[in-house]
Formats: sequence, structure tokens, C-alpha cells
Amino acid sequence: MMYVIEPHADDAFLSLHGHIQGWVKSGRQVTIVTVLGAGKRDKEAEAYALHVGASWEGFGLSEGGSSTDAPSPDLVAAVRKAARRLASRLDGSEDTLVLPISIRHTEHLMVRDAFVAVAPTTPTQYYLDQPYSSIMKNGPAVQAQLRGTTIVSYLKPNARKYGCVRFFKSQGKFWFYNPPESMKGNIEMVVEN
Repeated sequence: MMYVIEPHADDAFLSLHGHIQGWVKSGRQVTIVTVLGAGKRDKEAEAYALHVGASWEGFGLSEGGSSTDAPSPDLVAAVRKAARRLASRLDGSEDTLVLPISIRHTEHLMVRDAFVAVAPTTPTQYYLDQPYSSIMKNGPAVQAQLRGTTIVSYLKPNARKYGCVRFFKSQGKFWFYNPPESMKGNIEMVVEN
């Protein structure tokens, strides 16, 4: 089973849509796990997962602040507890975690670190967080995170990917400032240490 861990309810779509479709088509079982997304956001993530042929699981935790705000201690503890619950079900020989590499978003970093801590023996791959990885000023952070990793796969998704924006209606403000047309050049990349 591939467990795609998305900190927020659209991160798997933005960062791994083409990979998820490829994994499903090749017969891999994929579960998208939404860590931070409650109510409407969870429903959107679940509808997207079902659309691409993946299973879905949500932790039902509310998002914190902005991308630069430090997560509250209570949120950090809740994410770690939820990560431990999922990790207790993992089979190290059959399952793979796919985590955000965490480019300049404190909640992405918190989620990545929580899973790394509780599942150190589970095979783990990392994906470039989009759109953060494609922002020019984040180039040095991307290079630093990729140093010492091996590329497992990368692809440039086709334009049909952005038709799935319809699943994430609650993110209208994000799509206004980041129209799908502006993201068509973003690559998807999966790496491992």
C-alpha cells in the first residue's frame, strides 16, 4: 500500500496527481491520508481520492495558521498521536509512506517530522510540495532538501490535471492567487534518501 500523506486537503492533488494516477493504473493500492482538514475540506479530499481511484483517510484535525506560523503545541501533539495510530497499522515489507519534503511550510514540516519519528523502519519516499517548490525564491531551500536524495520518479503532468480543481471549491482564494494555468509548468518529483 502506498500511503500518500498530505498535510492539507489539496496537497496530494497539487504535488502528486500524475503519480497517484500512475500508481493506481499499475495496480498499486493508494491511500491518501489528509492530516489537517476538517469538515468541508475533508469531504473535498475524499471526493478527489475516490475520483483518482485511491482510498482516503482523514485525521479530522483543523489547520493551524499561515504557512510561516509555528504550529501550536496542542496541534503538534495531536498530529503525532494520529501519526502513531496510522504507523501501528503499517507493514514494513508491504507499505510505503510518501511524505512531503517540506519546503517552507511549517505544517508540512510538522507532518513530515511526525511520521518520520513514528515509522522509522517503514520505506519512505518524499514529494516536492507544490506550489512551494516551484517558487523561485524557494530555490535554495529546494536544493538543500534534495541534496543527498535519489530521484525515484518525476513527471510533468498534463493539463487535464487542473480539471480536478473543481474538487477543492473551498480553496477559491488560493485558486484566485494561483490560477491553474500558472502551475502547468510545475513538475512532480518523488525522491528517497
